[in-house]
Amino acid sequence: MLAVTAVAVAWIAAGPRRGSEGRAERAVVESAGQSATYTLGDSLIVRVPGPRGMTSISITAGSARIISSPCVNQICVLAGSLSRAGDLAACVPNQVLLWLEGPRRSEFDGITR
Repeated sequence: MLAVTAVAVAWIAAGPRRGSEGRAERAVVESAGQSATYTLGDSLIVRVPGPRGMTSISITAGSARIISSPCVNQICVLAGSLSRAGDLAACVPNQVLLWLEGPRRSEFDGITR
C-alpha cells in the first residue's frame, strides 16, 4: 500500500502531466508489484485483484478507465477516461495503478554540434 501511495503521490507532485506526452498507445496496470501492458487498440475488460477486492478496468480504442473498484470514495472511477500518454488513475485503497504510455522516444531530448 505504501509503495502504491508513494508512486501516486510522486506522479501527481511531478506537476501537471495531463496530455503532456501526446497520443497514448499502451495502458499499464500495476498491482501487488506486478504489471501488465495492453495496447489501446484492444477492447477488453481487465479485472485486477487487490487487498480490498477486484478493480475492473475498461480498455477501448484509444482510452482506458477504471470502471469499478471496491474502494469507498470511488475517486479512481470518477477520474474518468484516460486518453493521453502520461494520464494516471490510482485506486490507493486497493493498491491499483493505471497509466498510459505513448510512443517510445529517444533518451535524448536534443543534440547540439
